[in-house]
Amino acid sequence: MSPRRLSGMYTTRQGRKVAWRVRFSSRAKHVRLVLSGGDGLGIVAPNRWCDDPESLLIDHDAWIDRMVARLERVAAESGQRVDTEHRLPATIALRAVHEMWHVTYTPSPSSRIAVHADRTSHVLGIFGPVGEKERVARALRRFVARRAEGALPLRMRDIAASKDLPLRSVRVYPARSRWGSCSTQGDIMLSTRLLFLSPELAEHVMMHELAHLSHMDHGSRFHARLDAFDPLAREHARGLREAGPLVPWWMDVRRDGS
Repeated sequence: MSPRRLSGMYTTRQGRKVAWRVRFSSRAKHVRLVLSGGDGLGIVAPNRWCDDPESLLIDHDAWIDRMVARLERVAAESGQRVDTEHRLPATIALRAVHEMWHVTYTPSPSSRIAVHADRTSHVLGIFGPVGEKERVARALRRFVARRAEGALPLRMRDIAASKDLPLRSVRVYPARSRWGSCSTQGDIMLSTRLLFLSPELAEHVMMHELAHLSHMDHGSRFHARLDAFDPLAREHARGLREAGPLVPWWMDVRRDGS
């Protein structure tokens, strides 16, 4: 008997393609499907689940097609293309800092993945075993982290200064569940994923965290403070809820633990 596949590519009856992967969870009691622009299609299953993933996907074909179409629509409205097939990118749009990088892949005998970023031409060169997708994805994340460390804290401090707010510290980190956070000590953390958002949404996240310097909860006083910082806060919050497809799949740190 051939081993059961735990990942692959699924094509819906309408011709939409999406990469899928089985994720086992000790907390899962039932099998469920989760689709996002960054992760593709996840089959979250109990540890002892042993059914055929392909049969499950066929049974949910209409839902999968509808959700992929929705992701494509959200991305298109933001001028992006969602990649549900998990291909390595030819371009990287860091919208928050108005940068478009063109990516080239050059195979070489070296066992090391090397990255060269030309800031003048905005060409990102990847050299080495470029066919090893997960290792290339890791290198791309490192590039994004460096750009985030150079740009996001500086923009955060500019916004804080414009509002006469002192900042204790601002750092970036590869968070996948939050766009940002603020500790009770006033330390602010920003996700590297903010670079893929529009400047307006990225700055909304920063103002959200600045509002937490005065109010740690999300009560009425917090929202009044945020509205004073960002008059379009409610509109931006709605946009943020649908911004997941703007983050490419290779930013998912869970794939290889880095």
